[in-house]
Amino acid sequence: MSAHQSLIKTSLLFLIASAIFLVLPKKVLARVMINELLPDPSGDEKTEEWVELYNSDDAPIDVVGYKLKDASDHELEIGLAYIEGSTLITGKGWLLIKRNNHPNFSLNNTGTETISLWNNASPSAQLDTFSYSGSAENKSWGRIPDG
Repeated sequence: MSAHQSLIKTSLLFLIASAIFLVLPKKVLARVMINELLPDPSGDEKTEEWVELYNSDDAPIDVVGYKLKDASDHELEIGLAYIEGSTLITGKGWLLIKRNNHPNFSLNNTGTETISLWNNASPSAQLDTFSYSGSAENKSWGRIPDG
């Protein structure tokens, strides 16, 4: 390989690496967080408890396969069974996840509860936690301002 060809190859690799670097930060820095939750609905807790996620980024984020974990480490994997519509959260948007008869995951009404959000990477990484203590019927816990 000539010096000229080597220079072209090195330049191309640099351009590709730069392009990847410029594209990735948005996805890597995208933030989805637990924004609000309702642990003690006036209706059936097994179907009416919910957790709201907020996307603080401008770009949409698909959360299919992300997991919510309760204080007892029970997992709810986010998918169409627990939402209405799509698992895609628009930029600066929200997504409501209902318990919908999940057999194990639940939001405690008494004592301290910590809910955590995990991504769908392998290995999974914890993205956020939200803690509260006790609850009143039909009163939600939330972050003000959003996120």
